Amino acid sequence: MRVDVAIVGGGFASMWTAIALLDRRPTLRIAILDAYCYGYGASSCNVGKVDGYRSSLELLSHQLGDSDALYAARLGDRSQDLVRNFCTASGWDCQ
Repeated sequence: MRVDVAIVGGGFASMWTAIALLDRRPTLRIAILDAYCYGYGASSCNVGKVDGYRSSLELLSHQLGDSDALYAARLGDRSQDLVRNFCTASGWDCQ
């Protein structure tokens, strides 16, 4: 198989990456490779990644310092916005 991009792992992040790449360049040949099946297991449990870091801000402040902890929380907020926008714009049933 000849592809432009090979993505190892069939989790949601991998599938999202493939979709984002195709949005930017529809002619890309992309293969997603997974040993079991797509969207299964820990990669399907996305609440920890989508939830952000606001609930862990105090712990992060101790570990990273206030400035970096707030930066991480803002990145978590941004990821929520990106997921929300993707689900809305794509028309896919993402529930």
